[in-house]
Amino acid sequence: VVPIKEISASEAQFSVVPNPNNGEFTLNVNTTDVNELAVKIVNLQGQVVYNNNNFANVNEQLNLSNNANGIYFVIVTTDKGISTHKMIIQ
Repeated sequence: VVPIKEISASEAQFSVVPNPNNGEFTLNVNTTDVNELAVKIVNLQGQVVYNNNNFANVNEQLNLSNNANGIYFVIVTTDKGISTHKMIIQ
C-alpha cells in the first residue's frame, strides 16, 4: 500500500476565488516541477461534479451554478501528491 502524500506548499498551491461563491469561480493553480495535474470537485456525498485529468490552465474559470448550494471539495492531484481545498456554493 502506497500512502497518499499531501502536496507541500512549495510543490503546488491553489485557491478558489471567490469562496464562498454562487457556483461561478476561478480556480488558480500554481505548480512547480509538476508533470501531471488533475482537478476533481466532489460534493459531500462523494459524487464527482467536475473532473479534468488534463488540467493545464492555471487560472481556469469554472461554472458549477447548476449544482446545489453546499460544501464541495476541490481535489488537486499531481505526480507529487494530492491537495484538497473546501469550497462553498451558496
